[in-house]
Amino acid sequence: MSIRLLGIMIKAMGTQGALKKTADFMGSGGLRTIAYVSMDKLMQASENAEEKEWWEDVDLALYGDKEVLKAAGVTSQSRIREVEENVYLRALLKRIVKNHYETFLLADTEENVRLLEEELRELEGSLTVTGRDATERYTQAKESLINNINVVAPRVILSRIPYPEGISLMYQYHRYLNGDIWVALPQILIGEYTDRWYSRILYGLRSRLFRKKLSSFNRQSPSSK
Repeated sequence: MSIRLLGIMIKAMGTQGALKKTADFMGSGGLRTIAYVSMDKLMQASENAEEKEWWEDVDLALYGDKEVLKAAGVTSQSRIREVEENVYLRALLKRIVKNHYETFLLADTEENVRLLEEELRELEGSLTVTGRDATERYTQAKESLINNINVVAPRVILSRIPYPEGISLMYQYHRYLNGDIWVALPQILIGEYTDRWYSRILYGLRSRLFRKKLSSFNRQSPSSK
């Protein structure tokens, strides 16, 4: 369903709805884009018209943290747990393996491509990667990157590129790619923060800032809730 958060209209779904929609995307014709939306990304995009356009162009937004889920009116502990444990990604990887979907990995550096593959294999050991690449190899023309991906002809593209470069790349070039889905993954695949005490404090501060900003925006624009 479409919801508006901080003035940004996103097509967001919970885990089960998102998995069904993803299945509908496979073989439907044309590459569909899927991206995890977090409170930090929303706060940044709310102050940047270009980033707002990028998010509104995404075919399916996945809840990247519990604060965004709560902002959408979802308070069920089971739904929150699904987000924290990234049930969507685990199920998607199993589906990729079961259906033998050709999969391409994309990150910002070659080292991060290696780390991404390593982390994905920890979640699904049977995952087969058809191709992989790093955007650092294409400092100017990204067209060569797109051509290289199309040569591999993957059904699925899984990328992990720092924000906002990753969503910008997706917005600019997804129309030129063959395949079924491009999923922009979060920097942390499972969970929202590390076990370190200062990370928990930082997360709490960001959460309060997000709730305050959301409340202020809704007061000023009640029709945009």
